[in-house]
Amino acid sequence: MTTPVPTKPGKPPTLARELMEQLKPMLNEYLVRQCGVIYQFQVKGEHGGLFYLDLKTGTGSVGEGTFPFQSPDVTLCMMDHDLDRMFNGDLKPMQAYMSGQLKVSGDLNAAMKLEDIIDKLKTRSQVQIV
Repeated sequence: MTTPVPTKPGKPPTLARELMEQLKPMLNEYLVRQCGVIYQFQVKGEHGGLFYLDLKTGTGSVGEGTFPFQSPDVTLCMMDHDLDRMFNGDLKPMQAYMSGQLKVSGDLNAAMKLEDIIDKLKTRSQVQIV
């Protein structure tokens, strides 16, 4: 089982960082078995940063920076407000990709799984993520 990289002390909270922190308790082995993908998020804007979402190993993990154990399957680059909209269901990943709001490098199929993953996470939380 992997241990997530903790948020570095002293860094101010950002929208992306807060979103990733809120995802931590929602991760589990069942979700990992269903997904099998490591996402890297390059979030631009005032509230951005570099984050990973591991849905491939153990019970999953989320953290700041790059995933320390292997390369991501897909890297998603977007603005902070688009990430917020996507995880709240106001912007579908395919729509964001087609409109140029989401840039993808790596496995495009894995990127398109993100919509299902967001739905599963929201169902699990039963609350608005951000």
